[in-house]
Amino acid sequence: MSISKRLAKPVGLACQTGRPVGYDRDCATEARALKVGAHRAEDEEGRLPVTDRTRGFQAVSANPMTAQPGVAANVFREVIGRFTTGVTVITTTVDGRDFGTTASAVTSLSLEPPMLLACLNETSETGLAIRAASSFTVNILGDTQGEIANRFATKSQHKFEGIEIVRGVRGLPLIAGSLATIQCHVAEAVRGGTHTIFIGEVEAAWAQEGSPLTYFRGQFGRFEEALQDAAYRKLRSMVLRRDLPVGEQLQPEELTHELGLEMPHLYYALTRLTSDGLVERLPGRGYAVKPLDAETADQALEARATIEMAVIAQTMASLTESDLAELRRYAESASAAVAGDRLDLQALRVCSREFHEKLVSLLDNDIFLDVYRRLGIDAIWARALAGGDGPRYINPQYLMELVEACSRRDKDAATRIVAEHMAEVRAVAARAIADVGGSM
Repeated sequence: MSISKRLAKPVGLACQTGRPVGYDRDCATEARALKVGAHRAEDEEGRLPVTDRTRGFQAVSANPMTAQPGVAANVFREVIGRFTTGVTVITTTVDGRDFGTTASAVTSLSLEPPMLLACLNETSETGLAIRAASSFTVNILGDTQGEIANRFATKSQHKFEGIEIVRGVRGLPLIAGSLATIQCHVAEAVRGGTHTIFIGEVEAAWAQEGSPLTYFRGQFGRFEEALQDAAYRKLRSMVLRRDLPVGEQLQPEELTHELGLEMPHLYYALTRLTSDGLVERLPGRGYAVKPLDAETADQALEARATIEMAVIAQTMASLTESDLAELRRYAESASAAVAGDRLDLQALRVCSREFHEKLVSLLDNDIFLDVYRRLGIDAIWARALAGGDGPRYINPQYLMELVEACSRRDKDAATRIVAEHMAEVRAVAARAIADVGGSM
C-alpha cells in the first residue's frame, strides 16, 4: 500500500521520491518556550522590559528603541514564548533502530530548491542519529496528537511502542496520522549556540486536511485553544488597565471589532474573566467589569503574603547564589526607579512584579505560580495608587531587606518582612479605595 493511502487522504501535495511537487507550506519558526520560572515580560500595557548588560535585568523602558544591547535569558524565554508554533516530531533511523524527538524549532528555508531547517539540542540522541544517517523526517502533528508530542518529548527507549509507522525514503519512519510529513536529506549541519541546525534538502512531502497541534508558552494545544487564550489575555489586560467602563454592560459587537476577535473567542474570554472575579454576569444583560473593592484587594494581598511565606519556608535552604543575584538585581532596579529626582512608576511596578514572581518561581511549580499571577496584584496597585492624595508608590526598600534576609538564610526575618509589608500595603490599598468611594 502506498504511503499516501496508509497515512490518510492526501490533499494538494503529491508525495514522491526525489523533488516534491507543489510543496510551499512554511513550517513554524523557532519558539521553544523553556520551563518558565518568571511570568510574562510585558506589563499590563503590553510594554516589554529591556536589559542593560552591566546590571542584568533593569527597569522597563516604555520605548523599546531606548533599550541597551543584551537580553537576559529569562526575559528572552518569556518573550519568545509568546510566539505560537506548530509541533513536530523529527524522526530518523540508524542500523535498524528508530529515533525521534518532539521539536518546534523547524522552519522552511527555500522553495527553489525546497529546503528547511530543523534545530535540535547538541545533546539530543536523535540529533546524533541524524548526523549518522544524514536524513530525517519532519512529522507535523495534528491537534489530536498531543499524546504523541508528549511521548517524544521525554527520554525513553520505548517512544515508538504502539505508534503506527510508515516507511518512507531510505526507510525513514513516518508517523501515521500526521498532518504532514517532510522527508529530507541533510545538506549541512551547523552549530548555533547550544543547538545543531540541520539544513535539509526536501526529498518528499505530503499533507492532509486538518488542524495543527500548537505550542504556546510551554504547553501543547489546539490552534483554536491558542486563539481563545490570546483573546482572554488581550481582554484581561484591558480590564486590568480599566480601559473598559466599570459596572456598565459590555458591548460584544464593539469589542470584537476593536480587538479583532471572533465572537466565540470573546465569550470564552468573558467566561474565564468571570471565573477570575474580574467580570460579572448581569442577569439578562450580558457582562460588566467588576469593581475592585477593599475586601477583594485585601484578600488578594493577604493571599500573596501567604504564598510567599510558604515559598520562603520551603526554599530557603536551597537558594542558590544565582537566585539571590537575580532577586537583588530586581530589588536594585526597583529602588533606582524612584531614586533622587527620578520617578518612574511604570518601571517600579514591573521590577517589583518581577521580583515577587521570581521569588514564587523558586518553588518550581508552574500551577502554584499561575495561581499567584491570577491574584492580579500589579493591577491592584495600578488602580489603587493612580490618583487621590495618598502615596503614589510603596517604598521598595523592603525588597532589598528581603534579599539580605534570604542571603543570611534567616527564615524568620524574611517571613517577618513579608508580614510587615503585607500589613502596610493592605492599609494603603484600603485608604486609596475608600478615598474614591469604596470601589474602583
